[in-house]
Amino acid sequence: MTTEEYEKRIYDLSQLLEISRSLNSTLDINILLDSLLYTIMGQLRVINIGIFLQNYFDNSVYRLQRNYKGFDFLHGNNLEIPSASPVLRKMAEKAKCYTLGELAREFPGDPGIEMLQDILPSLIIPMVSRSGLVGFIVVGEGVDGEIFTEDQQNFVLDIALFAAIAIHNSVLFEMASTDMMTKLKLRHYFLTMLEKTYEEAVRRGKVFAVIMIDIDHFKKLNDTYGHPCGDDVLIEVASIIRNSVRKIDVTARYGGEEFIILLPDISLDAATTVGERIRTHVEQMTVEFEDTNVGVTVSLGVALFDKTIDFSPESVIKRADLALYSSKESGRNRLTVSREKG
Repeated sequence: MTTEEYEKRIYDLSQLLEISRSLNSTLDINILLDSLLYTIMGQLRVINIGIFLQNYFDNSVYRLQRNYKGFDFLHGNNLEIPSASPVLRKMAEKAKCYTLGELAREFPGDPGIEMLQDILPSLIIPMVSRSGLVGFIVVGEGVDGEIFTEDQQNFVLDIALFAAIAIHNSVLFEMASTDMMTKLKLRHYFLTMLEKTYEEAVRRGKVFAVIMIDIDHFKKLNDTYGHPCGDDVLIEVASIIRNSVRKIDVTARYGGEEFIILLPDISLDAATTVGERIRTHVEQMTVEFEDTNVGVTVSLGVALFDKTIDFSPESVIKRADLALYSSKESGRNRLTVSREKG
């Protein structure tokens, strides 16, 4: 090996070390996937790229989690491959960069191949950890149409293997901090994030809001239709909450039929708009249970952090809770804004 080759190898290893440190610096799955996506885009000079991961709430499929604008036609589609697909077993057994052509020749008619043929990737890169196949990356052709060299393929494969470990750790954290029925965060996670947001707001003069939500007459619903129906209602309400907020917001199941939302960097009017959107959508929602359409409403309380009266994170929660209580007392199915000290 020449001096120049040694120097390149040392440079590549130092890059891998930095990339590994970056990927393992966060347990936030969204930040991690974005970091991985942009890292490989830079290394291969591509814009057509997507990341498939095994759904940790449903291990039966690998689903598209992230993609960049080069795969415009993927947006809005629920692209997935069954976990039992032979092509995925192949990736798990042998970690290497694959082309669609070689996989299609070996596994003709495989549902996974049929899905991949809709995307037409130039390269398929598995992410394998000790637990198995974490996911895989699909990459289109380079911006200048060049063919990826063996060195490039080996380099991004190394990145993918580092990413697999980071993603596996992130998924374990997600599962430990998520209510498995509603797919919202657990209370302890919410309180941790609230404390961090509170400290930043005090230090930097920022604001944030908290919304408390409670399903009206939930005990009566359980007594009338049974707990399975109540669970279905919880799942549907949680879905509405999850789909009504921004990525930076934290949604959690606070206890029983009560939910809570943390909204950083938001005005009171904007937070109220979010709450009203949730209230309206829940009011319009029906859950079909044993041939019966069941409807519910929610009551909400909103509090905006005020440094002159909120001397702890718990103060903001207490004010939102008092506002929620006021909504209940005023007839339910309404939102009340806290304007008093907690």
